[in-house]
Amino acid sequence: MRRGDFRKILDTGYSMRDSVIEPQAPRIGYRYNTRERRAFALYEVLLGVAIFAVGVLALGRSVENCLNASTLNSEEEAVRQILANRMAEVQARELETHLLDALCDLQQRGLTEEEAFWLARRRLGKPEDIAA
Repeated sequence: MRRGDFRKILDTGYSMRDSVIEPQAPRIGYRYNTRERRAFALYEVLLGVAIFAVGVLALGRSVENCLNASTLNSEEEAVRQILANRMAEVQARELETHLLDALCDLQQRGLTEEEAFWLARRRLGKPEDIAA
């Protein structure tokens, strides 16, 4: 008996006794014939490949979502910066308007331009307090 003969005997359903191959009764529920086993193995492989493909697609979708989220975060930060700059600009205009109104009011009361500016600036408060 050569190497691989035993496997061949199991696959074909024959037995070997005294170097003569004799038919053997098929084992019910124990072994499928070769074609059925190969078809089942092919089915298992195809099922495994399909599951792997679904996993790869899901992973790709996850990576895409992460990239989109980081892009949205950077865009959101840019919008926040623009809004912060706009608010600072509005606040600066408001302070300037208050200072000019106070200057006009103090000059109408008879103060010189220099005195009116000094007093109006003093009434607004320290620059450090205004910045906060």
